[in-house]
Amino acid sequence: MRCSRATAVGDPVNVAARLERLSKEYGVRIVVGDATVAAEPQTFVYRVLDRVAVKGRAEPLTCYEVVARAGALDPAAERRLG
Repeated sequence: MRCSRATAVGDPVNVAARLERLSKEYGVRIVVGDATVAAEPQTFVYRVLDRVAVKGRAEPLTCYEVVARAGALDPAAERRLG
């Protein structure tokens, strides 16, 4: 019997790989897309970085920097990001 390795494939993995590469370009630690922001809108504070063309997609994707956990910034700083 042969063991098989589990792999992650599909559009979400491709998008994540492309967004991860942008962290160096934008000089940030973490870049996420709309799906992550939609899944965790109240957990973190996000800053919109850009809209980027992604191979295999007709429409550009919005990419975000994860700035901090929700509640970790003072309200004025959060408003400036918003």
